[in-house]
This record gives sequence, C-alpha cells and structure tokens, in this order.
Amino acid sequence: MRENYILNAFLIACIRDGGVKNLERFQPKGETWQSRASKGNVLQAVLDPADYVGRKNEFIDVLHKIALSNYLSLSGKERILDFGTGPGRFAFWLSLKASFVVGIDVTKEMLHLAKKVTHRENVEFLLCDGTNTPFKDESFDVILSVWFFQHFPDKEFRNAARRLIRQLKRGGKMFLIEQVSKKTSDYYIHRLPEEYVKEFEGCKCVTQKPIRKSGAMVTRMVGTRIIPKVMFPMIAKLELFRRQVESIPEIGYLDYLFIFEK
Repeated sequence: MRENYILNAFLIACIRDGGVKNLERFQPKGETWQSRASKGNVLQAVLDPADYVGRKNEFIDVLHKIALSNYLSLSGKERILDFGTGPGRFAFWLSLKASFVVGIDVTKEMLHLAKKVTHRENVEFLLCDGTNTPFKDESFDVILSVWFFQHFPDKEFRNAARRLIRQLKRGGKMFLIEQVSKKTSDYYIHRLPEEYVKEFEGCKCVTQKPIRKSGAMVTRMVGTRIIPKVMFPMIAKLELFRRQVESIPEIGYLDYLFIFEK
C-alpha cells in the first residue's frame, strides 16, 4: 500500500504550480536534465550522456550498487528516501529490499521516465525542491543520494544537508556517492571529502572512501567489447578494492562513498 501521508499540502501545491522554481540552480552545464530525460535511457540520463553504447554507464551502475551493497544491510522494513532519484535507477533496486521508497527529484521529465521503468507498489516518486523536502522529522530509516549534491550551489547544499539530517531517524544511516576533486570541473561542483563531512556534522561519518577513479583504464576497457558484460561485477569488485586507498588526483575526480550515522 502506498503511504500517501507524505503527500501534504505543500507538495500538492508545488506540483500544481508546475514544479520546482528556479530549476536552473540545479542544472548541469551544457545539456539540461529535461533534454537528458527525453532520450529515454535511464543510465545515460544521469551518468555519462556521451556514452551512447551504454557499456561504460552500465559498469558504473554495477560498481555503485556493489559498493552500496557492501554496507547497506536491510531487514525489509525500512523506509528509504532516494534523494535526487532522477529516472529511478536506485529506487527500483531499493524497493526490492525495503518496505517503502520515496524518490524525489527537481525535474518532472526525470520522474516521468522513472514512472515508466519502475512498476512497484512500494515506490512513490515526488517532484520536489531538494532544499524544501516536505517530510516530517525522523521520517526515514535510510537516505541515499548519488551524484546529486555535486549540482548544488553551496547555499542550497547546506540547506539540503540540514533538512536531511532532521528527516533521518535516530540510528538511521545516510549514504552518499559524490565526485570529489581538488578543483571544480566545467560541469559539476566538485568538493573535497572534508567539505561533505563538515556539512553533515549533525551525523557521525562512519565511512568515507574512494570507489572509482575517473579516466581509469578499467573504465575505458569496459567501454569496448574486450570485457564481456557478465564480468562487470567481478571487475567492479576488483576496482573497488584497488581504489580504497586512492589519493585525490591533481586532474580528474574520484567517486567517493560517504556513510553517515545519526
């Protein structure tokens, strides 16, 4: 049964008013989220839009999910917030492991795509500004956000982090995967690991570790047909092991996994 208690007056008004105001605050440079979603490809919409073959994106998706599975122990009773769900690439995956999943995003086109590919009664997708999430305090056992905060300007990042901390239950955990770098790229706002730890200081950071390096040879190889897809999980596990002590490069970025506990 869908938990319609989350659809309060604020959210209904937001949807009727046409969605999120000032969406440009959260847009990547270049292609908009709307144009990415219109292509109809879940992974290309939120990972590498230039990967038309899809193998690189599929590998990154496998690697992210394996990295999370190493720490995400669920009983099946949890309520989970997928913050920045995009086209729902994690929402369906989480719905097989939890009681209820709420996926929120700032782009209605992304949510239309998510609803097309995710058919589960225990998933709800909501259009919402990430800095004004309309949930009660301590609503969720687990909060997940992947490659989302790197599109938030500092003020919005800070506001969203504080709201998420309040909406996480005592004893709950928050999982983030973000690109970290010594300098901001032309497309994303890259921050250092300590900046994430500082903004979520209302929770204890129990894990912070690199899980993938941009431009690594393995990522380039999986983009070809040299490695069969059936080997992606094994290659991803090896990559996770290799990167666990990686230092932040002068050029490029690392995918970093953060786990916070309240």
